Amino acid sequence: MHEFIKEKNFRDFHLIGHGYSGFLSIQAAAELDSIKSLTLIGSIGAQELRFLGNHHINRSLYSLARPVVSFYKYAFPHFGWYHSQKFSLEYIDAIRYLDQRDFRETVEDIDPPVLILHDADDQNVPKYTAIETHRVIPQSKLVLLEDIQNREILADDKWSSEISQFLGKVESGEGVSRSEATEQRIEQSLKPFDSEDVEALSGKAFFTIFILIMVLTIFSEDLSVIAAGLLTAAGIFPFIYAVLSCFLGILIIDTNIYWLGKKVGSPILKKVPFKWMIKEEDLDRAQNLYDMYGMELLFIARFIPGARFPTYFSAGLLRSKFKIFFTYFALSVAIWTPLLVGLTVLIGQPMLRYLTVYQDYAIWILVVTILLIYLIFKVGIPLTTIRGRRRLLVKWSRFLQRFQRN
Repeated sequence: MHEFIKEKNFRDFHLIGHGYSGFLSIQAAAELDSIKSLTLIGSIGAQELRFLGNHHINRSLYSLARPVVSFYKYAFPHFGWYHSQKFSLEYIDAIRYLDQRDFRETVEDIDPPVLILHDADDQNVPKYTAIETHRVIPQSKLVLLEDIQNREILADDKWSSEISQFLGKVESGEGVSRSEATEQRIEQSLKPFDSEDVEALSGKAFFTIFILIMVLTIFSEDLSVIAAGLLTAAGIFPFIYAVLSCFLGILIIDTNIYWLGKKVGSPILKKVPFKWMIKEEDLDRAQNLYDMYGMELLFIARFIPGARFPTYFSAGLLRSKFKIFFTYFALSVAIWTPLLVGLTVLIGQPMLRYLTVYQDYAIWILVVTILLIYLIFKVGIPLTTIRGRRRLLVKWSRFLQRFQRN
C-alpha cells in the first residue's frame, strides 16, 4: 500500500477501509500524514472482540481449518459450492496472519477525522466492535445503519449518503481531528476496556461460538477452556454458557476415549506379543486397584495435561464399570472447568502464558505423581496392616543383605 501511494504520488486523499481491510486502513492512517480522513465500513477492531478473543487461539483454529477446507476444495465433489462461499483458503490465509494485538496503541496515533459506518445487524463483525472502535478514537463519528436492504458495499443509498456528507464536511474544514476532540471523549478513550459495556452474543453467532468451543476440546481441552474464559472476560459470552460448552465438549470426547480403551484395548491384549507381557491376573489386580482408587486417579489426571488420555483409556482397558468411571470423571470435570474458566476471567490474556509454563513442567508433575502413587500402593497401604508390615520388613532385610554382599 505504501509503495502504491508512493508510485501514484497521492497527496491529501481520503481513505476508506471495509471489513478486514479496515484494520490495514487504521494502520495506514496512523503512519501517513497525507490522509485527510478515514472511513471504516464494517471494520474489525479490538483483538478482544474478534472471534475467540485471542490472537494465538484464533490463529491456531484457522490453521486447523486449512487442511479441512483444502480437502473440501480439492478432494470433495462440491459441484462448485466452494467458490460461492466466503470461507475459502484465501480468506483463511489472510486471517491467519492478521495481527490485531496492537490495535489500541495504533489508534492513538490517528489524527484525521474518522467516520465509522456499521450495519447494526452485521453477523461477521458485531456492532459492539464498532462501538468500541468509536470509543477509543475520540474524534470519530459512529453511524449504525439499520434495515439495510442490500448489504453489498455501497449498493445501498444509506452508505453512500453518509460517506458523501462526511467527506463534504472534511473538505469544507468542518471535520474534527484528534486534537480538536472534546475532553470528555478523550477521557473516555483513555479508559481501560470494560466488558460490562459489551453486548453478549446472541442468535447464530452465539450458537457458532458455542459449537466451536466444544469442537476445540478435541485438539486441546485447556486451550478451549481458556478461550471460553477470554470470551467471558470480554463480555460477549456468558460465564454459564462458557462452562457448559467446555463441559459438554470434554464429556463427549473423553467418554469416547474410555470406550476406545474398552473396545480396542482388550482385544489387542489377547494377541501376541501383548498377551505374553500382560497376563489376565495382572489385569484383574489392576482393575481391583482402579476400583479402589479410581476417583483419586481421575481427579489427579484432570489437573495434569498429558495424563488424561492414558488414564481414561486405561479405565476402559481395565474394564472398570462405566457408571463409576463416568460419575468420578464428570465430577472432576464439573469442578475443573468452572475453576479454570473463572481463573481465566480474573487473569485475562496472560493466562495463556501461565498455561505454557505449566505444560512445560507438566511431565515432571506427572512423573512425581506416578512415583507418589507407586509409593502409596507399595509402601503406604501395606504399612496399614500387620501382614503388610511383615512383608515390607522381609523385603527390606533381603535388600540389606544383598547390599552388604555387594
